[in-house]
Amino acid sequence: MVVEYHRADAPELNGALQELVLERLGFQSQPTVELAGLQAIYRAWCAHVPFDNVRKMIALRSGPNCPLPGGHAIPFFEGWLADGTGGTCWPTSNALFELLRSLGFAACRITGSMRDLGSVNHASVKVALDGREWLVDSSLLSNVALPLNDEAFIHDDPVFSAQVEPDDSTHVVWSHTPPNSTWLPCRLSQATASHASYLARYEESRVRSPFNQRL
Repeated sequence: MVVEYHRADAPELNGALQELVLERLGFQSQPTVELAGLQAIYRAWCAHVPFDNVRKMIALRSGPNCPLPGGHAIPFFEGWLADGTGGTCWPTSNALFELLRSLGFAACRITGSMRDLGSVNHASVKVALDGREWLVDSSLLSNVALPLNDEAFIHDDPVFSAQVEPDDSTHVVWSHTPPNSTWLPCRLSQATASHASYLARYEESRVRSPFNQRL
């Protein structure tokens, strides 16, 4: 399967807003388009951009016609810069994707099945770099980009542990994050996902999602 990675085709994020985002993430200049740069930008993302449902909860309680927030990268980052809010997997993955490709990384949106249920219920981002693929997940916040190859990988983080194992031509990512008491699997899709599909899945989550009832 040919994976369509994006590198230089008209990123949504650029100019002054990109500079503000990088400054808030702690960068004085753009990270280099190499593994060290990818690890630095993802580590900064994990430390500064929360996985939360604050704005979504407000939108859901503002009427059925209130748009879900942050589906596009520019308003997502404007909200984050103004209020420090993040989002759930669909808006945060799209925002991280747009940030990475605005910096020159070959990134693509992907989906997955959290808890390996067979249904598409999770969004994430892959980056192609030096002939390898790396997972940078805006929900798991593993602090390091996780390699996606033919070997199992264990990330022994004291707070956000993760394991990656190849399985049936794709990968299953196991995470152990607070407040979960057990390891949770997420099976990644091989196919890339479009922004339109992200927005559609995000809208579907208005009806059914574990992030609709409480903060």
